[in-house]
Amino acid sequence: MAAFAVPGEDGERLVVVAEKSTHVPTGQIEIASMTAAVRTALATEHGVALHRLIFLRAGGVSRTSSGKVSRAACRRRYLEGEFR
Repeated sequence: MAAFAVPGEDGERLVVVAEKSTHVPTGQIEIASMTAAVRTALATEHGVALHRLIFLRAGGVSRTSSGKVSRAACRRRYLEGEFR
C-alpha cells in the first residue's frame, strides 16, 4: 500500500493505492464498502480526508529495486493517469 498527497483545489488531497489480496477472489471484494471503511478509519484515527482509494491487482504497486513500496513512483503513475 502507498499513500501520498496530490494537489487539489483547496490544498493537498490524500490518495491511497493498495493491492488486492491473492487469497480473496475479486468477485468477493466489495470496493464501495472497503472504501467507506478506510475513509471512516482515516477520518476517525488521523483526522484526514481520503480523496481516492485505488485497488490494484496483486503486484501492481510500484516497488524499488530492493522491494520496498515506492510512493514516489505510485504518485507519478497516478498523476500521469495510469490508474484510471
